[in-house]
Formats: sequence, structure tokens, C-alpha cells
Amino acid sequence: MRPVKIVLMSSLDGGVGKTTLASVLSVVKSFTLIMDTDWEKADVSQLFRAPKKPGWLAPFLSGQKP
Repeated sequence: MRPVKIVLMSSLDGGVGKTTLASVLSVVKSFTLIMDTDWEKADVSQLFRAPKKPGWLAPFLSGQKP
């Protein structure tokens, strides 16, 4: 088993590339969990054409089907 690597990208300013860089890393690397915690302007679901579905993270992390 490979060791877990954790990367955090954070900035108070918008438009600096946090979402873009995190998205590129998640596509290039396999087994990546990307979380967009910008409550007002989350963009990750749009980049991956995924539906915005609240309440899926806790069941997912506990091994349940969301």
C-alpha cells in the first residue's frame, strides 16, 4: 500500500487557480479525493459535470452507498 499524501490549497482570494490546480491533480493522479468547500461559489461539480448533491460525503466516508 502506498503512503497517503495530503495536499491543501487555500487562499482568501478568488480566481487564483485553486480549483483548477486541484482538478488537474485529481485527473492526473488516481485515487484522489477533491473537496470544494467554497459554500458560495463551488466550481468542482461543474468542471466534472457532476450533479450538486448535498449530504453525500458522510455516507460515502462511512462506506454506505450515498
